[in-house]
Amino acid sequence: MKDASNQNLRAGSSSLNWTRKSGLNINRQNKMVYLSIVLILGIITILSLAGIIGLSCSGKQIPESLISLGSGAAGALGSLITSLK
Repeated sequence: MKDASNQNLRAGSSSLNWTRKSGLNINRQNKMVYLSIVLILGIITILSLAGIIGLSCSGKQIPESLISLGSGAAGALGSLITSLK
């Protein structure tokens, strides 16, 4: 077991192993763009969910644009994450 972990360390950075497993050839700049997009979509999803919960707790009507923004960001985030498998 120890030899396998040493081989992973010799093969390259452990933070880039997910790119090798998926068969994608992603350089450092593309990885930063990918992580930025995932971060932005995650923030949009969380903020829209918080807004929906806040509006529903206060008894106000939830705008359809807020629902569509949150569901679109969640769908895009899900498709980006599953594209690595």
